[in-house]
Amino acid sequence: MKRFLVSSLIVLALIAALGAGLLALLSAPGSLAEGGQLFEVRKGESTTALAKRLQDEGILRSAEAFSLLARIEGKAARIRSGTYRIEPKMGALAVLDLVVEGRQALQKVTIPEGLSLRETALLFEKAAVTWNRIS
Repeated sequence: MKRFLVSSLIVLALIAALGAGLLALLSAPGSLAEGGQLFEVRKGESTTALAKRLQDEGILRSAEAFSLLARIEGKAARIRSGTYRIEPKMGALAVLDLVVEGRQALQKVTIPEGLSLRETALLFEKAAVTWNRIS
């Protein structure tokens, strides 16, 4: 009985340590420079591919942990495409919430009076404005 109790306590301690480690990994920010970065989530992109790109850009520390978190929380299918501003202190938890809630980066463009439609389109193209088509 005593041996079982000790074994159970060891297993519980290991589970708690793994959970704490995973939480620390998901909360830790990546290696983004000050000022943040714009990042585009592509329409139809898988969670695994998104997580890999986020890790490659230095936004996340672990693509696998992000993918696992998205699946466990049932958010993988709710990620919205668009352009997002990722701040340097954001960890995987915050990035996942950002892309699920769809809080996209706002981009200011001033359209001078009298521009033609073609000139306005070129202005948007030059400013690298992206938008999602609503149908």
